[in-house]
Amino acid sequence: MKWNHRMHSFFHFPLFWIALYLIGELCTPVHIRQTMAPYTSIALLSLGLHFLMDTVGVHSGICWFGPLIKKQFSFTKLLDYPETIGTFVLTYSKSAVFKAELLIWLGCIIYLLIKPI
Repeated sequence: MKWNHRMHSFFHFPLFWIALYLIGELCTPVHIRQTMAPYTSIALLSLGLHFLMDTVGVHSGICWFGPLIKKQFSFTKLLDYPETIGTFVLTYSKSAVFKAELLIWLGCIIYLLIKPI
């Protein structure tokens, strides 16, 4: 529990994803970019929502400018990181972030169930 993946994993650095996207845009032929546009849009929206949800984290924020600046940003007051996984789950399950994530998941599941094939 002492390792904070949001500070140490480059997958949680928005600058990494921006650079990866720009490299992909520059190196991919136009006809492939046009074919992939809907999927790219969905991926970017999902990634943006994920980073936004991490910014409203309970125990840690997100390093928006990492790896250059490893200061964590959060829109909410951060709680001390719990010692056990049970304490983590208990405090997280009572947070507004958890409720928002449940609503997003529920909305996605309903959409997938009712959308025409």
